[in-house]
Amino acid sequence: MAKLKVTERKLGREGALGQIWIDENHIEIDPRLKGKTKFKIMLHEFLHKAFPEMEEKDILHGERIVGNGLWKHWVKELLKK
Repeated sequence: MAKLKVTERKLGREGALGQIWIDENHIEIDPRLKGKTKFKIMLHEFLHKAFPEMEEKDILHGERIVGNGLWKHWVKELLKK
């Protein structure tokens, strides 16, 4: 499996905060994102890579559950260190 490349680019014109090109193993994230929002958008795009057949509503559901749980119980504490 090819390495997944993550880059930052302002995505306002695309009306997105993040996007993925699954076949190219490339994720773009808007550099203006910070904190929990950035974490959850990154998670969202990685879920698309891991489960390309999943519908958007299911990706959003997974992002909400996993993102909120990890943020509350782990990531937020890591950022304080």
